[in-house]
Amino acid sequence: KETRAVSNTACWIEITDTLRKSSDFSLDFKHENANDAIVPEMTKVKNLAFLVYYATCKMLLAIYLEKFEEALVFSKMFLKYLEGAAGQITVVYQCYLESLAYLGLIRRGKNKSSYLGKLKKNQKNLATWASIAPQNFQFFSIIIEAEIVSLTENSSYAITLYEQAIQSALTYENLPNQAIGYELFGLYFLKKNGLE
Repeated sequence: KETRAVSNTACWIEITDTLRKSSDFSLDFKHENANDAIVPEMTKVKNLAFLVYYATCKMLLAIYLEKFEEALVFSKMFLKYLEGAAGQITVVYQCYLESLAYLGLIRRGKNKSSYLGKLKKNQKNLATWASIAPQNFQFFSIIIEAEIVSLTENSSYAITLYEQAIQSALTYENLPNQAIGYELFGLYFLKKNGLE
């Protein structure tokens, strides 16, 4: 386990250093390689761990920039190199980030029926992971469930779920999740009251 942790840490450091130093690093999301010179190089040497971490970082960035379709491109890239993520926490993050991308697209009126089915499948996986390691994954499961319920008219249940997600982040002292919970709850409140 220690070797795996050191290996994962070394991989994150390698990714961060490489991306920071690369003059070719870009936020261009036009295709899988996104003009980043490092991807073809890592593909050649079959550094699958690097590629899944890379795809996870790009998904996170795309979600942050509200480029939801692009986030799904990197989700597919992640799944292409899934073997490199075996037994790693990034598998859960991919599922969570992909769910946020689907929710973003649904809110923009795109392909609701198709994305809702995929969301529910992801939610089932997140709930399973949350039951195994609530300190790591409970927030993800509850906040995605809150977001799914917020798409319906059941506002009292959605509010309860948002509050539970925030409480989970507080309980496990996870400040970033707490911030995301408050933000999503606030956006729900604004939309519900026609203030967005």
